[in-house]
Amino acid sequence: MALTWHNQDMQELEAREGRTYYFRASEYQFDKSRQWIEAAPTATWKRFSPFSFYRPPGEVGPTRGPHIELLNLIHSLSEKRDEDDKRLEAFANKYGLLGTFHEWWSAPMLPDGKLWVAPDAKITRRGELKQPNPKKEGIELLENVLRHQMSAPADWRLNRDLVAMPSELTFAYKRNLLPGRPDASGHEHHPVPLPWEEVRGQWGARMIMDSHTSRRTAVLCTREQTASWLFELPNQQRILRRMMSDKAALASYLNTRLLGVSPYLVEGEDGQLERAWRCTTLVQAIHMMLYLDLTGGATIKTCASRGCQNYFRSNNPRRIYCSTNPCANRASTRLSRGQEP
Repeated sequence: MALTWHNQDMQELEAREGRTYYFRASEYQFDKSRQWIEAAPTATWKRFSPFSFYRPPGEVGPTRGPHIELLNLIHSLSEKRDEDDKRLEAFANKYGLLGTFHEWWSAPMLPDGKLWVAPDAKITRRGELKQPNPKKEGIELLENVLRHQMSAPADWRLNRDLVAMPSELTFAYKRNLLPGRPDASGHEHHPVPLPWEEVRGQWGARMIMDSHTSRRTAVLCTREQTASWLFELPNQQRILRRMMSDKAALASYLNTRLLGVSPYLVEGEDGQLERAWRCTTLVQAIHMMLYLDLTGGATIKTCASRGCQNYFRSNNPRRIYCSTNPCANRASTRLSRGQEP
């Protein structure tokens, strides 16, 4: 059995990470009864980088990106729940879940004496989410990965006493040491732990096999409560207000939200090393894009065309419309008729 798992999964587990940061399902759906956005039962999974939609200021490319689309999503939300639900679902299908669990809660905390966690899920080369028994197949898969990475002999065996089951895991809520003064080492943890069963129930969490992590397993959330989105989204509006008026407050906010983001080198298509960023959640990537815009000379503006009010980014101080066509043309026509643009 162990050899079979090794042959089927090692190629997928050892695939180059490149510019990828988190797993995204191929399809998400909104569950009205439970008020959450979740991966469809038939969805496939693969690593995804929201930075594939982003271009640094000054480079030829789209003037929008996930961070701008999120701001426009916030702007478009109304009290018409059905329409809002469709907008949230569409955003998730394009970029994935926000990653609120990883934003608010710590990495898994293991019982004393445990070094590893047996996975209760794996993503196959076809992107299928499988759920092996962690006490048997999960330990065998972890053992195969460690044997391969350590170049251990074929008869090497993992000490089962060092392996925790997912049910033994707990998590700590992240809280800042001081508001606006984030500790560079990370967030202080709240002393009251959250048990695995609550994480599994609220976020549809699984411990997936992920050879890129230090423990070779990672938490994969298959759903998020819309309430967590509606809590997180207004933060982006506050960013813009600070951007307009209080640069010090904006810097403090972004410094707090960028904890955990780190530089990352990747090999480009031409064989040269390129700069990238390691982000574990979409929220982190969005804040990193805002950081890159603000320090790269780009300005985020609201379209001046009456009836539009969409956000857009530009490094041209004279640009006031989100698009040449139709907003700029519409404004030009209105001005020629003596109307407000």
